[in-house]
Amino acid sequence: MARGARFRRWCWLLALLLPLWLAAPARAQQPAPGAPPAADPDARREEARTRFQRGVTFFEASAWDAALAEFLRSRELFPTRSATKNAAVCLRKLKRHDEALDAYQSLLREFPDLPAEDRAAAEKAAEELAALVGTIELRGVRSGATVVVDGRTRGVTPLPGPLRVSAGTRAVRVHREGTSPFEARVDVAGGQTRVVEVQLLALTASGRLHVDEAEERRLEVLVDNVVVGTTPWTGTVGVGAHTVHLRGPDDVGTPPASARVGNDETARLTLLARRLESGLRIEPSPAGAQVALDGVPLGRGVWDGKLPSGPHQVEVAEEGFLPSSRSLTLAAGEHRVVEVALGRDPASPLWRDRYPPRVVVDLDAALLLTPSFGGDVAGGCGAGCSRSIGAGASATLHAGYQFPLGLGLGVHAGWMVAAQSTTDRAESLRPIGLPAHVGRANDALRLTGPLIGADAWMHLGRRFPVLARLGAGLAWLSLRDGRTGTFTAPARELPDGSTRPETSYTLGGGLDPRPAALVEEHGTAWAAVSPELRAGYRIGDRVELSFGVRTTFLIALADPEWQNEASLRVPPPDGSDGRAIFGSAGSRQSLTGGVVFLVAPSLGLRYDFTP
Repeated sequence: MARGARFRRWCWLLALLLPLWLAAPARAQQPAPGAPPAADPDARREEARTRFQRGVTFFEASAWDAALAEFLRSRELFPTRSATKNAAVCLRKLKRHDEALDAYQSLLREFPDLPAEDRAAAEKAAEELAALVGTIELRGVRSGATVVVDGRTRGVTPLPGPLRVSAGTRAVRVHREGTSPFEARVDVAGGQTRVVEVQLLALTASGRLHVDEAEERRLEVLVDNVVVGTTPWTGTVGVGAHTVHLRGPDDVGTPPASARVGNDETARLTLLARRLESGLRIEPSPAGAQVALDGVPLGRGVWDGKLPSGPHQVEVAEEGFLPSSRSLTLAAGEHRVVEVALGRDPASPLWRDRYPPRVVVDLDAALLLTPSFGGDVAGGCGAGCSRSIGAGASATLHAGYQFPLGLGLGVHAGWMVAAQSTTDRAESLRPIGLPAHVGRANDALRLTGPLIGADAWMHLGRRFPVLARLGAGLAWLSLRDGRTGTFTAPARELPDGSTRPETSYTLGGGLDPRPAALVEEHGTAWAAVSPELRAGYRIGDRVELSFGVRTTFLIALADPEWQNEASLRVPPPDGSDGRAIFGSAGSRQSLTGGVVFLVAPSLGLRYDFTP
């Protein structure tokens, strides 16, 4: 009887436990809260196709950021070579060169059946991008630290190798629980490897941060842009404000929120996740500027993340620069890139220390070159005529005041001389009331005089400074034309009934008893505009040597002309042809064009009277 009772009790116990045992596998197969449901492969492929087509629409509209998001999601659902190639093109258009290089290399590696034409194009693109990409090597960092570059998590130490980054200024952040985060701005050139020594110091003051999701979903927790675990999460962080957001599959997550942690205190933060249907990438300049979104600090450098649609406020600030605040509204499904460039703050001590205000004086000596003085003389040198290159020299003294940012204002004064000659120019000499004497003339033109004006410039750099300057002013220049020539007087009947044969004669030169009659000099006012670019070398704190090129546009306020009233007596032996004029009757010859263009390479010496 006792044995039968025990048997019956075991049967009842098995009957009670069997349903629980059978139900256990079913519970184990349920997805974790917040995990994506198992998707049917056909459904994933169909969604990937839809995403790809949507990306093509954005691509054709040159909306590169929106197209990239769709191609990456399509590739995540079902990788294809078209989605990979298009994502690589979008990344290149967005100047995210390191990611574009990764994408092209993935295309070449993952799709061996790539058509020859596409493979050649991808290899060429990868080669070009390699010149725009450098690497960052981290040293001295213990294992288990998370590395973030420009807001993008790049892995946990030990890393497999140096980090590939786009050339430029990169913001590097290294975080390990229990230590103060390490931050650095690193300038990386294309093809260069920069070594960064990382020092993670133990937290001297810390607190605890506890993060929950309101509906108890399991989502990734990011503290200061670093993935630290999943909700619910509790960890040790430094004292002060921290940025927290949640991230999950299918664009479920939260926008950034702020949590302040006190010393030896526990701060609790509960966030409600929702679908984030929009994306935003903030690219500040300078690259390490502080970025805030909707009043929540996001840290330094580039920030890229998902957000709910609607209005948002972007704020960027950095020491020595004027802060910028920008309002924007994101539409559902929109992915936008916002570039915020900060202007320098002239009142900042940072720039006063680097570029202190100063009184400056510089002197330059220049070689003047011009293709032509223009006008009826040099500009009228046609068939059979030869013309020299206009050449000369100038010296200019500049003085002014330079403000802290390198902007300067001042005045200048100088002297210039430039000359040009023509030989065998077709010319006619017309005696009053008689047939013209045809011949060839030679002219020696010379332009000389003082210039004064005002300058504005920008002067940047310390050891190898660069100066861009614009000068404008007036010039009072004297234009001299010394003319000689050979002419032929036609045969004609003289008043006494005799006939004078055709006679050739020379004006100017040693046979002309009146050479001064063939020289005219006219003073003329000109407006002068002179853009200039110079590169220098600093010697000590005050002296700078430089080489530059200035282009000067001389604009005649009154055209200098050969004054035919000052006509000359034709010198055949009998002198019977009397007075004559050059050119057409009643006209005057312009000696220059309305604008004379000069190029002036120069050497300069600058002295700073720094307060």
